[in-house]
Amino acid sequence: MVSSLWPVDMNRCVGDTLFLLKHHFKERLGITVKTDLPKDLPKIMGDESQLKQVIINLVTNAFDATGEGGHIDIITRNRAGGGVELIVEDSGCGIPAELQDKLFEPFFTTKPVGKGIGIGLSTCYAIVKHHRGEITVTSEEGRGASFKVSLPGMEV
Repeated sequence: MVSSLWPVDMNRCVGDTLFLLKHHFKERLGITVKTDLPKDLPKIMGDESQLKQVIINLVTNAFDATGEGGHIDIITRNRAGGGVELIVEDSGCGIPAELQDKLFEPFFTTKPVGKGIGIGLSTCYAIVKHHRGEITVTSEEGRGASFKVSLPGMEV
């Protein structure tokens, strides 16, 4: 995965990506999407198109897991020690504990046949690692999921 890294405004990435996905929101009436994007977020070194792909994959998965009346929260924040965190949380079906270690493996999916081939989260994992970051999941079956992407700050 070769790419050029440039200063990136993660909040702009989130905003641009949500604009692209707005048709997806309209199809899923009854799901509330909230953002918390603080204005003082530092820029990071990154490949903007790859980071947008991470956001697309995480938000799409959140929609797929969340039923009518549910909610999705998209949060950015300063990371302790520099850099940023992106958090995508949903109130969906959650992920059983015994499956969480496999989520980032290529071709592993929890979706029904025909609904996914299992490359979204493995792609996220590869992109985040390329950016010297980390992606983690916290979930409880029946109580939703929270994916956190931690990315380092710009080196001076």
